[in-house]
Amino acid sequence: MLTSFPAVTGRLQKNDKGQWMIKCNDAGVRMVEARARGSVEEWLKNVDREKELKLIHWEDMFQKLYFWSTFYVQVTEFEGGGLAIGFSCIHLLADPICAITLIKAWADTTLAGTLHTPLFFHPLPPRRLGNKTPNHEPYTALINHYKSSIDQTLSTIPPLSTNNGKNATITLSFTDPMVRACMAMARTPGAPPHTSHDLSPFEALAGLFWVCLSEIKGLHGNQLLDMSICLDTRKVLGLDKGYFGNCMVYNKVLHAEFSDNKNKLSEAARAIRQVVKKMNENEGIMDLIEWLENNDHNSLPLMNGHDLICANLEGLDLYSAVFEDRI
Repeated sequence: MLTSFPAVTGRLQKNDKGQWMIKCNDAGVRMVEARARGSVEEWLKNVDREKELKLIHWEDMFQKLYFWSTFYVQVTEFEGGGLAIGFSCIHLLADPICAITLIKAWADTTLAGTLHTPLFFHPLPPRRLGNKTPNHEPYTALINHYKSSIDQTLSTIPPLSTNNGKNATITLSFTDPMVRACMAMARTPGAPPHTSHDLSPFEALAGLFWVCLSEIKGLHGNQLLDMSICLDTRKVLGLDKGYFGNCMVYNKVLHAEFSDNKNKLSEAARAIRQVVKKMNENEGIMDLIEWLENNDHNSLPLMNGHDLICANLEGLDLYSAVFEDRI
């Protein structure tokens, strides 16, 4: 199966210009086998972040890059029944959709002996000259966000290091009526329902988190946490899910002064929607790609410089991988 993923089994290197590249030398993927007491059901009842981290394996980059695997798979067998697959990789090469694609390919070859979805490892498509709008102004807000993140990375954090800060993991479940109620609450006051003014579930929920977490942090009035959003741009670039590479793009959300605290949620959601709309334009994303290509940096920007990041993973099909019947 891994022969269909040459970038996964390769190794990171730098070319003569100091730019990152992947050498497809079939060096392999690092795989770890582990055992855990109890069953998956018992583990889920008492899970915490420390236990979650034990289900994945990761090694920081070695000085000698040709020894360092960019992808790791840990298979944990529970003594009481059940199996956990932990997948980790460097975000320079892949994103969550790629992770699901790889695991699904593994399942397809296990169950049917073949890959159902063709894969594409081509570079991102260049901008077509005929598609460029005359007098087009570059998407400076998006470019400046990446420039700021790169500058912050270079000045504060060693390249390719991991953040050892304490973090907590929680899972929140929203029913369909709850999501619809949130969308209604976040709608612009006076705007009719079922029109172009309607927000997406992501925009409404991201706005809700933005406002609530800002209040928890002690910010009141017109103050909100520094926040960015993260979107998958495959569709914007004309790519399908078969494209294997990181297409997640981050951008900062700017909010104007709130005219009324009662409408804080709707104004926050509207600010998010404006950024989402702008990021769904091909030319703006191409502006960023071209800027990154022309301003290559030896270090990777760490996009976690904000207090809050909301990523839209609606297109992530977590249950598409089937290894056996009902598994």
